[in-house]
Amino acid sequence: MPTVRMNTEKTLTLTVDKLIARISINRPTRRNALTEAMWETLFEWVNHLPEELRLLIITGEGGVFTSGSDIRELAKISMDRVDRIFRLIESTARTIEAMPVPSVAAISGPALGGGLILALACDLRIGTSRAQFGMPVGRLGITLQPPFLERLVQVLGLSRTKDLIYTGRTYQAREALNIGLLNYLVPDATRFAEEVEGLAGKILAQSPPSLVAVKENMERLLKLTTAEVTESWVGPDFAEGIRAFTEKRSPSFPDGTK
Repeated sequence: MPTVRMNTEKTLTLTVDKLIARISINRPTRRNALTEAMWETLFEWVNHLPEELRLLIITGEGGVFTSGSDIRELAKISMDRVDRIFRLIESTARTIEAMPVPSVAAISGPALGGGLILALACDLRIGTSRAQFGMPVGRLGITLQPPFLERLVQVLGLSRTKDLIYTGRTYQAREALNIGLLNYLVPDATRFAEEVEGLAGKILAQSPPSLVAVKENMERLLKLTTAEVTESWVGPDFAEGIRAFTEKRSPSFPDGTK
C-alpha cells in the first residue's frame, strides 16, 4: 500500500509507492507558488526519503509546475528572511541533486524562478506543450547567486543564460526541448501521465548500482574545484616534469617510470 503524507495546508503531497516517491505541488489559487513553509516541507521530505527508493518524481497540479517562491510573501517579510528562503531553495536543490537515485521533474505548465531551479535540480525533465521556463529576476531586483547561475549555465550554456536573465524571456516547450531544458516533450497532454510512468519504468529497468555509481561520479565531477584542478596541474609529477625539461633529461616520476 502506498504511504501518503501532506503538509498542514494540503498544498504538498508526498506519495511513496514501492520504489517511487512522488511529490506533488497543489496550490492553484497562487499558481503553485511556494511559501517559506512549503520550501521547509520540501527540504524535510527530500532529506528523509526511504533508503530503498529508486526514483523521485516532482510534479505540479492544475497545469502549473510552480511559479516559484510566493512573491506576496516575500514582499511582507524582512530581507533576512528572504535570504533564508533563498538559502533554503539552494539547500533543497542540492539535496535533490545529491540523491543517489534519479529524479524527474514532470512539468505540465510554467516553471518559473525557484520553480525553474527545482526543475533543474532534477536529473531529467519531461513536459507537455504547455511547459514554460523563465527566471524573471530582473523585474524583481533579485541577484542570482553563483549556485543558481551554475545550474542554468550547465544546461543552457553561458550565452543562453545571459539571454534568459537579461531579457526576462520565457522559453516555450518546443524551444526548451531543443536547447536541453526538456529531455522529453509530450505534445498530447492526455497521455502525459502515461508517458511519465513509461519513463519511470525505463529508469527502474536499469541496474540500480550502475545508476548510483554514475550519479556519484557525475556529482564528483561537478564538485571538482579550481583548487583541485590546480593541484593536479602542479603536483609532484608536474614539478618533476618541469625540472627534467629545464635540465634536458628524461623525467623520473615517483613510480620509477622514465
